[in-house]
Amino acid sequence: MDAPAETPLLRRIRESVIGDDQVVPGPEPPLRLTDVHYDADGLLRYPRHAERAPDSELPRYLADARACFAAAGAGPGGGPGDLVSADFEHLRWFELPAACLA
Repeated sequence: MDAPAETPLLRRIRESVIGDDQVVPGPEPPLRLTDVHYDADGLLRYPRHAERAPDSELPRYLADARACFAAAGAGPGGGPGDLVSADFEHLRWFELPAACLA
């Protein structure tokens, strides 16, 4: 039997099939709709990916962060008011030592 001719209606139906090439935004890595389901209590369930880096990676992450901050430079001006936006300064209710911005 030959496949039915491709029509706009048939194309629309194929594109609307739940789970067909649709990705659920949110958890990493992305999941297909076919990987997500509700359990008997009505809670949304999906495969958990609990991959974590070992503690031995922390020094490398810190070195990367230091390099990122060093590449950003000290910023314009010298006082805290020059290093934060006026909106931040207006909403701030806490003391912000200059050492925090150096």
